[in-house]
Amino acid sequence: MIMDASCDTEEECEYFMIEEIVHITPELLRTELEDLRNVDWTSIWSGPPHPGTPDVQRWCDRYGWKALTTEFDLDVQTRHGNKLDLQSNGFWHPVVSVVADLWRAISALPETKEEVVSLGVASWENYLAQGTGVFGEPSWLRHSGSKDYPRAPYDGLWSRPRSSQDNPYRLACWDLRNPYDDSPIILLEQSVSLRTWQAAGGAGSSARISFNAPRKLTRG
Repeated sequence: MIMDASCDTEEECEYFMIEEIVHITPELLRTELEDLRNVDWTSIWSGPPHPGTPDVQRWCDRYGWKALTTEFDLDVQTRHGNKLDLQSNGFWHPVVSVVADLWRAISALPETKEEVVSLGVASWENYLAQGTGVFGEPSWLRHSGSKDYPRAPYDGLWSRPRSSQDNPYRLACWDLRNPYDDSPIILLEQSVSLRTWQAAGGAGSSARISFNAPRKLTRG
């Protein structure tokens, strides 16, 4: 929690709070990335066994995961206690993306808009440093004011911001595609909520990392 130093009472301080939620610290993210660097991505994209069978947990055990919800998409808990969403568009397989929410900050006050955005940029940069430590320099970095976003390998992988206030506000890409092991395209994103740019209301920003299939996958 971040409070405005000018508040005088506990009630006023609560009103001025920015709620900063850290899902995964930068240091813990590095540990997760080192684990994910070694998974069998071809198997991940093929998807887990049919839901409701013991084979699901046995499949997760190979990666030190614990199966959580098996409705719609499979969510798992890593051996470090963090959650990964194996996104499959509700069809269980193929898995098209493995996503981890990293960080989020929200506030109800217009006065905090700039600070919320700045906190998001700083958090994204901290995560970027950890990703670079594991995967090397990103293939490219862009922000929402950039005009030279590369074209995505397939539709829907990323979008080009239409303005300096559009999302993704910050985006780093590691293109690790490998014909031998189906390595992913990794995206580290910072987003800013629409209300942040409006005169009234509060603010919000978040960061996430996703491991995306190296090519467009469709149901077989």
